[in-house]
Amino acid sequence: VRPVARTTAAVVVRVGPGGSWLRVSAAGRTLFEGTVADGWRQAFIDPTELRVRAGNAGAVAMTCAGKDLGALGTTGAVVTVRCGRTGPVPTGPAPG
Repeated sequence: VRPVARTTAAVVVRVGPGGSWLRVSAAGRTLFEGTVADGWRQAFIDPTELRVRAGNAGAVAMTCAGKDLGALGTTGAVVTVRCGRTGPVPTGPAPG
């Protein structure tokens, strides 16, 4: 049995104790932005790539292309994660 090729980028964001501020975007448009509380869960899809920015990364767990990434960072940290069709997209050093 051959694996099915993913045709979209997909994430599921879950928020735990402490809540977080989140922004989910794709192709330059914001899909969601706001403050969310413990227990919040939402799925997002896009044809190519999704970008999730969390203001309290220790409270945010994410699944990217079916891969559980766990907590995105530490409590209070601001973290951005990019998710493509096959999994997390590496980010290079900041330009400049």
